[in-house]
Amino acid sequence: MLYPLKLKPVYKPKPWGGRTLKTRFHKKIPDGKIGESWELCCRNDGMSVVAAGKLQGKTLKELIGAYREKLVGTRVYEKYGSDFPLFFKILDAAGRLSVQVHPDDACARRSGLPHGKDEMWYVIGTKGNASLIYGLKGGTSKEQLNRAIDHHRILPLLNEVAVKPGDFFSIPAGTVHAILGGILIAEIQQNCNTTYRLYDWDRTDQNGKKRELHIPQALEAIRFGGETPQAPFPAAAKTKGGAVVRPGPKVKEFRVDEVRLDGSIENRSDPESFQVVMDLDGGGKIQYGPACDGLDPGDTVLIPSCLGKYSVSGGAKLLYTHIEQ
Repeated sequence: MLYPLKLKPVYKPKPWGGRTLKTRFHKKIPDGKIGESWELCCRNDGMSVVAAGKLQGKTLKELIGAYREKLVGTRVYEKYGSDFPLFFKILDAAGRLSVQVHPDDACARRSGLPHGKDEMWYVIGTKGNASLIYGLKGGTSKEQLNRAIDHHRILPLLNEVAVKPGDFFSIPAGTVHAILGGILIAEIQQNCNTTYRLYDWDRTDQNGKKRELHIPQALEAIRFGGETPQAPFPAAAKTKGGAVVRPGPKVKEFRVDEVRLDGSIENRSDPESFQVVMDLDGGGKIQYGPACDGLDPGDTVLIPSCLGKYSVSGGAKLLYTHIEQ
């Protein structure tokens, strides 16, 4: 029988990373600037492994091959087969990320990639007056941006937005964006990691070398003239059982909700799709049948589509991800 699957994170060093993953979530990160914790991933450059239970040590790829629609759901398996469609990260942006953009599906396929990258951000925590870049200023054209890049004057064309814990941001492919430091973010996205950098703050590595930029690809990928999505996304709270639920934005096929527990919330797995629970505080518990698993801060759990009834209880704050038609 499948059960709620806790997964081991995959850690990635970044020049803008920090140590908050250790101090906030007590994660056993390696030395150095760790910018990304890949919480749930099924990729050649990072693969989730089950952390506990009878399937401990099995990779997500192995489980999809063995259990197919029982794990990921009938609709998901029919559409994606052995390719897991989503990618879950926690980002520790101690410093500024590059100003960047991701391709949409059509742009990605022109470059030989299977699909693009739409994503969603949830702000877990901030330090000081935190902000991020979210889109270009209204009316900016491709020609204006190209000239600004040539003259090293891109910053006046970028739209800066203040952020606070609990903010949701939908980041559609083609939207210029950057996290400006002092922000801890949960990032949930299409299973694509293609990033085109427009500007990297003139940073250099220990050898004095700047990171590669991708100006032609970025200019091709940016959505010019379109309406910038609302930032941050306004999420109205509603009460459900022993929880307060704030529905986040729908991004492509998936939606991420914030769930604040004060007691217990009853759920049922979806036979057509998997579900994912991220515990941001710790202290939560997942009950399924006679079994009960405790959750630590930062735990990410894959709920198999065949699980049936389950409940989550405690005093935790969760992010709950599900795929919608």
